[in-house]
Amino acid sequence: MNAHLIYLMLTCLVISVLRTNAQSTLIFEIDQPFEPLEISAGADLTYDGNSVVVLGGNPTATGALGNYTYAWSPEEYLDDATASNPTVINLVGPTTFTLTVFGEGALCEKTAQVFVDYTLGLTATFAHDLRVFPNPFTETVRFDSEIQFTNIFVHDLAGNGVLQANQFELQKGTLDAAALEAGLYFFTFVYANGNHTTLKLCKTE
Repeated sequence: MNAHLIYLMLTCLVISVLRTNAQSTLIFEIDQPFEPLEISAGADLTYDGNSVVVLGGNPTATGALGNYTYAWSPEEYLDDATASNPTVINLVGPTTFTLTVFGEGALCEKTAQVFVDYTLGLTATFAHDLRVFPNPFTETVRFDSEIQFTNIFVHDLAGNGVLQANQFELQKGTLDAAALEAGLYFFTFVYANGNHTTLKLCKTE
């Protein structure tokens, strides 16, 4: 017989005991044990630098007594490594994330993993008459424009200027970006006519 069914039967069991022509009722009540801790890191996903990628299951943890503690790694690519469903940020390549969960009442922690693929490097980045490649880049960024431009400004995700190249009169060329740290950057190309185009590129090690 299923152990859970036995516990349920015992919970509701009433035993009548006859003693010296008198009847006494003895009631047993046994709490059914909590369910074991179960966790889910979610299905494998793909990061393209534009779409929102959220890790974890729905729900990420069940069982035990609740009050779960979450720890994701590597945490530098997540907005909150202690959340049940964190969002991927600033990813620089294919990454396997590991989830560790502790549930109140559980005898131990449990871990699970999810793989996030990375597709930024599959194609060049286009905007109107401008083509910038490769993306991601390692040391240099090449550009090919049908319209002449004069300046290139590079900002990090916080809006800080990290690189600037001025006085171009080119439509094709190469920008040395080896000094940048790995991460996502906004490249703004200013054209000779005053217009500009901003593209998001990723720097890898």
